[in-house]
Amino acid sequence: MLLNEQGIDNLINEIEQKSMNLESIDFTYNPNPEKTFTKISGMGFSGIAQDEDYYENIKENIYAAETSWFEPMCSHLNAKLDATVAVMPEGDFDSNKVTITANLQVPKYKLSIYEFLYKHLTRYAIFHQSISKVEVLGYKSELANIIFTITIDSRNVIKTLKNRVVNKQIVEQWIHVITSVAKENEEQHSYRNHFDVVNGKMNTQTKTELISGYFVVKKKGYSGAN
Repeated sequence: MLLNEQGIDNLINEIEQKSMNLESIDFTYNPNPEKTFTKISGMGFSGIAQDEDYYENIKENIYAAETSWFEPMCSHLNAKLDATVAVMPEGDFDSNKVTITANLQVPKYKLSIYEFLYKHLTRYAIFHQSISKVEVLGYKSELANIIFTITIDSRNVIKTLKNRVVNKQIVEQWIHVITSVAKENEEQHSYRNHFDVVNGKMNTQTKTELISGYFVVKKKGYSGAN
């Protein structure tokens, strides 16, 4: 389990003590080998008393979320992941619409960018119908991050992972667009390109981009008054 029982109990107790009426729950997973961690955060209004069933429903839904989509997605993508799910008035989660942001970090030193991208993008491609946006980021003239926005129905995650149907044309199109962006921005200190995803493909006709320069400011000495 990525989430431990004691941590969940502490969260529920804090929500109850503050009489919170939650609007959403955020799940975070960071696979950093030096410090792998998960986190749950609740957002809502405090000072609104709820009955015991409300808090019990939140607790049960957290456990259900972990087994039905959170742990499976974390294990499959093995990337930094942030997910948000709406909380209904009775404390149940709107699990039909979970918004996930998955951050694929590209190592600076890699033998083959194509092999790296193909290996990792195939993991995302099985969810291509659920992806709405891809961001391509670079830093110091190097491709650094590829960020996917994915909206899933939690009821379909296990089935999708089990079937693992990969559309290779989708993967190749992603690789072509991403490597083209990296090549076009080789002289840029940093860049960020946003692509809408239509029918699984990155739409290059509607991209937005941010480029920036880096300037070293030389400090002038100050002698002070005589």
